[in-house]
Amino acid sequence: MDTVFKLKLVECEDLLWLLELLNDETSDETKESVAHVVRRIIRPDSISAIEVDALLAAVKDHEILDRVLGDLLKPIEIGSEQAENPGKYLKHRL
Repeated sequence: MDTVFKLKLVECEDLLWLLELLNDETSDETKESVAHVVRRIIRPDSISAIEVDALLAAVKDHEILDRVLGDLLKPIEIGSEQAENPGKYLKHRL
């Protein structure tokens, strides 16, 4: 019998804590790990305006976070293939 455990150790509600951890951390390796965790937990339907502001400020302060999240933060041009097929594009980005 196959069993799948969906244990979430970090959720979107932990975003501000993760961004604070990113500020306090000195190791680039750990910062990159935190940035990847941030990328995995952020979802447009579960992030507040305060968290968006904090995330955008953190991207300006941390090159690693900017690199890891860069494609998620780029604007989508009206009329582009990405705008016409957002579901396909978002699956690729997330």
